[in-house]
Amino acid sequence: MPEPSAAARNFVMKIPADRIEPNKFNPNVMSHESYAALKADILRGDYDPIVVSPKNVFYSDNSLPRDRYVIVDGEHRWRGCLDLGISDVAAISGWSQRRRLWRLTIGGTGSEEPWTP
Repeated sequence: MPEPSAAARNFVMKIPADRIEPNKFNPNVMSHESYAALKADILRGDYDPIVVSPKNVFYSDNSLPRDRYVIVDGEHRWRGCLDLGISDVAAISGWSQRRRLWRLTIGGTGSEEPWTP
């Protein structure tokens, strides 16, 4: 199957928060102060969409549901939305190779606090 165009991969949509789940490989942490500031940004609408992958793609398992998503980048933004009662989260569904998804999960956008393994 050919990879979709960049425009198709970068389409921002609203996904019900209950269809999104964190992935178990996310090593990022955030201080309470930074998290509070992030939630204030979310309330103002000043935040980037999270990046998700369909669950069956992320885990390379076609038996998993296609209408469930795993967070690739933005778990703290997603949790902030949940804490604030936002039911639909702005997201980009990243269709990509599994290796690239995992690299983004660990590398993130650089906005999270430093982590130590």
